[in-house]
Amino acid sequence: MRIAIPWPTQSSPDVNEALTPWSAGPYTSLQIAEFQPPPGQDVRGGLVLIQEIFGLNAHIRADAALWASRGFRVWAPAYFELVVRDVNGRGPELAYRDRDFVVGRGLAQTLGFEVAAKVTGRVIGELRERLRDLGEPNLVMSLGYCWGGAVAFLSASRGRGHERPDAFVSYYGRAVYDFRAEVAPVPGVFHYGEHDGLIPLEQVQAVREAQGAHPVFVYPAGHGFNRCGHPDYEPVSAQLAVDRSLEVWSRAEA
Repeated sequence: MRIAIPWPTQSSPDVNEALTPWSAGPYTSLQIAEFQPPPGQDVRGGLVLIQEIFGLNAHIRADAALWASRGFRVWAPAYFELVVRDVNGRGPELAYRDRDFVVGRGLAQTLGFEVAAKVTGRVIGELRERLRDLGEPNLVMSLGYCWGGAVAFLSASRGRGHERPDAFVSYYGRAVYDFRAEVAPVPGVFHYGEHDGLIPLEQVQAVREAQGAHPVFVYPAGHGFNRCGHPDYEPVSAQLAVDRSLEVWSRAEA
């Protein structure tokens, strides 16, 4: 499916030379991949799953399917479609390579956190209406990884009305440190890796001190410890983080 976004992005036509001859934005619509619980399983609510800087790639789709198996109607937006598209109108899906990291970082910087948070709010509102139309519980949680971890937090701290999530989950979001003074008036949790080479533990502690109402957990793992099949994957930490995230959801349901 696609939804329209009623505001321009901050994208520039010269943002990513590495993606030439892709067409540069700004665009005002984006693809959303939807994942549903297995047949016969009740829907507990909605979840907006927010990508890393690598786009709506195979890992994010697989993770969205896992969250759907836990009882959520999951929407995973292709955020970078607002910045660049190929000849088929699709955004980039990047791999975990140095070159892709550089490209993805440029795309994230071009989109910007302000626009990403607003887009997430719009998606949350659309998903909430979809759940209501289907007669399903219309609580919605935002959950993101890395770049998306910061966006998930900002969707909760900056969202208003039906576009604010009822809970948020932030996995190894480095930029949360930059926005740590913001207040999210809904249940939430932050997950970090003790051996994360991108996020110093001093910054994690600063987030913990600033976000006293929301727990900050540190795991014996590196960055990307939830990426199943990736060298950074740490299954024990990943499962514990899922359990704690579901506890946050239960607080929103209460």
